[in-house]
Amino acid sequence: MIKEKRLELIKKIVNDKKNVSVKYLSDSLGHAESTIRSDLNDLNRAGDIKRIHGGAAKIDDVADSKFVFLKID
Repeated sequence: MIKEKRLELIKKIVNDKKNVSVKYLSDSLGHAESTIRSDLNDLNRAGDIKRIHGGAAKIDDVADSKFVFLKID
């Protein structure tokens, strides 16, 4: 699968499910976890999704995600 199509599928999955793990995306799309991590980082930099520990979240749902870690000073 070409990268552009994979990125579009990842965005769709994240937006539909609200938050997903790297493992889930890897299994669903049939690509290595390292490839998925790289794709998630690219989508995060583009502002399409929010990269969270172990996966990704829909931008609107980041505050509600069980994967979000808060740093309190």
